[in-house]
Amino acid sequence: MDIGKHQRKPLGIQVLLFPLPFQGHMNPMLHLGNALYSKGFSITIIQTRFNSPDTTEFPNFAFHFIDDGLQMSSAALFDALSAVKASCLEKFRHCLSQILNGDCENKEPIACLITDPSWEFAGTVADSFNLPRIALKTGSILSYIVYEALPLLREKGYFPIPGSKALTLIFLRQLHFIVISFFQRTNWKNLCWSSHPLNSKIFLQSHTMI
Repeated sequence: MDIGKHQRKPLGIQVLLFPLPFQGHMNPMLHLGNALYSKGFSITIIQTRFNSPDTTEFPNFAFHFIDDGLQMSSAALFDALSAVKASCLEKFRHCLSQILNGDCENKEPIACLITDPSWEFAGTVADSFNLPRIALKTGSILSYIVYEALPLLREKGYFPIPGSKALTLIFLRQLHFIVISFFQRTNWKNLCWSSHPLNSKIFLQSHTMI
């Protein structure tokens, strides 16, 4: 995304982004980076080599790569996700340490780290450096509608699938309360309409379904 210099006033502050290297997680994070860049922030992306984006498409961002040693064709999705997580903790810590110590080209102060919540270790690492961290949860409108149906499916005995031992469920009472409260208070049509400017084609399809 090319943002003209006349439209942007640099703030002299950088924001670090650490997306999960899968399409539905990476794209929203990169869109957020473009939005923050347009407001004057410098954007630094911490990215795995696994499934990494084409950096030439994002000339306004600085990229720091974590060498995870994985190949795109080497594993199925869930195996790949587990492998990426297992290989990245200490390498992420080292990468973040280098950036914070000014070992990189950009010496601007860092406002915060924005990560995908699937990087469970990122919060602990950020805390160890006293770096503020924000978790960006990505998901489609339809996925939230599916989540809304889960309590009813559980009540009717359809979830988990009878006889299935693939998943071990852990019930978190407080989290359950927060999620259910959100669903009970949310008007889905209003949510879709309020999000309309983000991607008109997708949300027009959602309006029709809902």
